[in-house]
Amino acid sequence: MNLQDKCVLSSYTEIATLNEAHNVLIVQHNISKNIFVKKTLTVYNPDVYRYLRDHRIRGIPEITELIEDGDSLIVIEEYVAGRTLRAILDDNGTLPEEHAIGITNQLCCILRQMHTADPVIVHRDIKPSNIIINSDGIVKLIDMNTAKYYSSDQSEDTSLLGTVGYAAPEQFGFGASDIRADIYSVGVLLNEMLVGVSPKGKLPEGRLADVIKKCTMMDPDDRYGSVDELLSDVLGSGQKPVEPERKYHRYYPPGFRSMDPSHIVLAVIGYLGVFGLSFSMATPQNPTLVNIWGQRITFVLSAVSVILFSCNYLNAWKLFKIDRIKNPLLKAFAVLMADVAILFIILLIMSFIFSK
Repeated sequence: MNLQDKCVLSSYTEIATLNEAHNVLIVQHNISKNIFVKKTLTVYNPDVYRYLRDHRIRGIPEITELIEDGDSLIVIEEYVAGRTLRAILDDNGTLPEEHAIGITNQLCCILRQMHTADPVIVHRDIKPSNIIINSDGIVKLIDMNTAKYYSSDQSEDTSLLGTVGYAAPEQFGFGASDIRADIYSVGVLLNEMLVGVSPKGKLPEGRLADVIKKCTMMDPDDRYGSVDELLSDVLGSGQKPVEPERKYHRYYPPGFRSMDPSHIVLAVIGYLGVFGLSFSMATPQNPTLVNIWGQRITFVLSAVSVILFSCNYLNAWKLFKIDRIKNPLLKAFAVLMADVAILFIILLIMSFIFSK
């Protein structure tokens, strides 16, 4: 590991252990104070992780840092608050059909983005413990360390990976796994949500039994050819897929994107404070109504713009290549300089408008 990578890691403080056996930690960024998950992987595909870092896939935790250290890969990624589907099933045994269909719906929407990527990405480890559901019912698919690029040239998988009971037969030496391996796992998962066991033990009553049978056929050619085909039968006629995140979720302002109540409260206090300060500012002698409101609007625009950019709203840092700066001090300095430039431009524009 080089000095620059060590400097990047030093900008995160370990605050808790999430999974000691798999070396998964909760860390906090020293400057932004945001919470992340830090993983040290020994089984991984670096190309897949680089793709996921550079191409945002809704429903998969956003990757912030990737650092290779010998035979290991250190990943810093978005912390997802919620409960695993494994914990939910352990508490409830099974789920109502409507709830199970909703989770399958969102999961297929996530997989569609992976399966239509270029090159195609196959997850290969879909199981209840790799699915997190937050308090709003939003599904996140985690643990990409067994994911691989699909190649039509492969006759079999080079690494036999996956979880017994959920992984398709071809993942254990019976051929090369493609997107139909994920479809097999989705079928097993749906069955477990409905009846609590694998399809080999028991199938649900009704139309979904046939769906699950087709998902889990031994021969991949007998399964669904895509998650859209699967989802069409799962949802039935007249129903449409629902994306795993709210349509306008990415536009939520800082403090609201995580939907954490404590963050929302602090954000509301902060935004109200900005507006309150704008009305309590001292005004020049003999001010006109235009002067007063010009000063207030300028202050609010300046403060909100700095907040949005400092929090990387809509991935604004990418426009100026700030997200590619590894050194945390240089990154903070670049953000500060950009904030100063934003303030200068706003003040220049507003002074021009209200001087007329």
